[in-house]
Amino acid sequence: MTGAAALCAAAAVFAVDMVAGFDVSVAILYAVVLAIAALGQSERGIVLAAAGCMFLAGLGWAAVHGSSPDLASVLRLLFAATVICLTCALLVGRKNLQALREALERSRAELLDFNATLEHRVEERTADLLRTEARYASLFEVSSITFAEQDPGEAIAIVADLKRQGVTDLAVHFAKHPALLDRCVAAFRTVRVNSACARMLGYDSVEELVAVPTASLSDDIASVVLRQLEMVFYGRAHIEGRTVLNARDGRCVPIFYTVNRLPDERQLSSHLDLTGQERIEEMRLAAQDELARANRVATVGAFSASIAHELNQPITSMVMDAQTGLRWLRRAEPDPDAAIRILERLARTAQRMAAIVERTRDSVANGGNRRAVPVDLGALAADTRDLLERDARRRDAVIVLACDAELPAVSADPVVLQQVLVNLLTNAMDAMLDTVGERVATLSIAMVDGRVEVSVADRGTGIAEADMDRLFQPFFTTKPDGVGMGLQICRSLIEGYGGTLTASNRPEGGALFTFALPVGAPAGDIGRSSADRHPIVSARCSDQP
Repeated sequence: MTGAAALCAAAAVFAVDMVAGFDVSVAILYAVVLAIAALGQSERGIVLAAAGCMFLAGLGWAAVHGSSPDLASVLRLLFAATVICLTCALLVGRKNLQALREALERSRAELLDFNATLEHRVEERTADLLRTEARYASLFEVSSITFAEQDPGEAIAIVADLKRQGVTDLAVHFAKHPALLDRCVAAFRTVRVNSACARMLGYDSVEELVAVPTASLSDDIASVVLRQLEMVFYGRAHIEGRTVLNARDGRCVPIFYTVNRLPDERQLSSHLDLTGQERIEEMRLAAQDELARANRVATVGAFSASIAHELNQPITSMVMDAQTGLRWLRRAEPDPDAAIRILERLARTAQRMAAIVERTRDSVANGGNRRAVPVDLGALAADTRDLLERDARRRDAVIVLACDAELPAVSADPVVLQQVLVNLLTNAMDAMLDTVGERVATLSIAMVDGRVEVSVADRGTGIAEADMDRLFQPFFTTKPDGVGMGLQICRSLIEGYGGTLTASNRPEGGALFTFALPVGAPAGDIGRSSADRHPIVSARCSDQP
């Protein structure tokens, strides 16, 4: 709005200046135009308006007097330009003065607001301090935890003086000067306790407890005070420990204490009554003894279950062999040779059972230590295959042995390793009972990374992902009549000889159990190598016994 008015005024002055005549200086009226234009404009706008007025004044002078300029017209032009410049300077100064006044008003308002904010914050901090003091007083007086505030008195000065003298070990210095420590103990003064502390020690009021000398509070007060002084000497923020306080009625009150340094060198201590905890500890020890007895009973039960699991397979094999031998002898034409082979197998199975019992007895007698001798795993694997011959035939299964040439011996108990192989191969054949096609359990032995690795693979359905983490847990089984101890026992036995038993699923289907044992004595120490006897042996059990 003011811009349009200024333009109209400038046009009017310019028109009048064009026809005013020689003796009239109309150009000074541009000052009025400038005054109108300055309303609502910034400093830059005022300067631009002044420049426009100067241009119009010059243009008007050139149009009227340009052809015959004289001194009077030039002076009038200069006078008009001077008026325009002065008006511009006054308007800009007025604008600056107005901006300064506004800035001062804003500063005054901000200062008043800051003062109000500061007063409000002071009031808030004062209120917070009052609330904190009230909470502290409430905590100090109402809490079930006991509190006491002590003033070390001259003990602080004594400790500071010792530090200036170059003492580095306060405990050693007080041990050489016990009288100085007694003086520090006497300097300690209890200035405040809460009601819970008075009740804990059997006093009727806090004033009675405050009046008791510090030296009478505990038979071990000297060591407690020494620790409090060490806290000051070494610049620690707090200490904690256990001691026994003397109650008014002669009781001994065991406590756990924490001492914190206060800004004024006083010390605030909190105490936890351990009387109930000590009674609980006595009950816990009694319960622990009872639990140990129950654990021994449970251990015997678990041990019995493991023995039963290990003996179950040879006993089953003996029963089947005995029944088969009876059938051969009850035929119209008995076959003595077949009966003899069955009896020899019964004898070997019985010897194996005796070895299991002997190994179990030795393990108990030696505190779990197992014997270790050089073992040819290839030969042991072949013997195990022969031992499981009837079981494989009954399951219509094939046991394939694949052994590397020149396998070194491992240091272990052959009875233990055979039990592991029997368990793994039996599980492999059980896993293929419901499968269609050839049932092959492969027992492989090879050197891998300087260790003898044994693996048992089957062509069953594999291990469910949900069962993988629980596979080696005691009493976990997927068999309807299983005990759930076999794999756990196998892993424990292998780990006893520095190996690890692992399980996984084969990409082509079926499960794979693997363990590796460190190399023991060379295979030559125990006879022929496994390669000499059976580099690769495949056995499908026939109908012969």
